[in-house]
Amino acid sequence: MPSGGAGTVGEVAKTKGEVMCFVDLEPCSVWQEDHVKKSRKEHRCQCCRGVIAKGSSYVRHFSVFEGDPTSEKMCGECEADRGIFSEAHDSQLCVPSYFPHLLADCIADGDEESEKTWRPMLERIKARKVAKP
Repeated sequence: MPSGGAGTVGEVAKTKGEVMCFVDLEPCSVWQEDHVKKSRKEHRCQCCRGVIAKGSSYVRHFSVFEGDPTSEKMCGECEADRGIFSEAHDSQLCVPSYFPHLLADCIADGDEESEKTWRPMLERIKARKVAKP
């Protein structure tokens, strides 16, 4: 299972003349994510800051990085976006609350992939905060 943490983020590298995002996350000593099928109460998504409604599915995240434990929840929409980003970046995952920052750092102005994929993804994440009560 991939694990993430902190590290070099959002640096831009050139490969075959194309600009691409370089993500290098340090591993966590503990990384656990569980899928909860049905929430018993309302929660807050640590990624988009939107509400995870009672009865909704979500991801329960727990990790330890450099001795500091982190426990967070993430809505299904953010999990899907993080999964797409992870697949494009060597299957590296970050904690839910750090994903919007990692994504923003990876966006390069004028880069076709950034404009087509990553900027709209970041905008979707921001919109969920506004759309959810």
